[in-house]
Amino acid sequence: MTRLSTLRFDNPVGQAFRLMRVICTVAPILFGLDTFFNLMVNWTSYLAPWIPNLFHVSPQTFMHGVGIVEICAGILVGIWPQYFAYVLTLWL
Repeated sequence: MTRLSTLRFDNPVGQAFRLMRVICTVAPILFGLDTFFNLMVNWTSYLAPWIPNLFHVSPQTFMHGVGIVEICAGILVGIWPQYFAYVLTLWL
């Protein structure tokens, strides 16, 4: 069986791969947008105060950085899942 035949939609392995690729692309992007814009909650209230102090930034700036990293991780997993899925795993 070739790699191309395993990625077809009529194959359960191909269906699982595509589903996981979509989920692992869309979820970090949505989570990053939520973290960046505080759509659901104010994420700075959940952040330990010593964490932004390590980098000498405000809590809001730190959470903006977290949101940007999450959005970039989602985009990169969508482009190159064979490499950046490991980055996403380490981030989570």
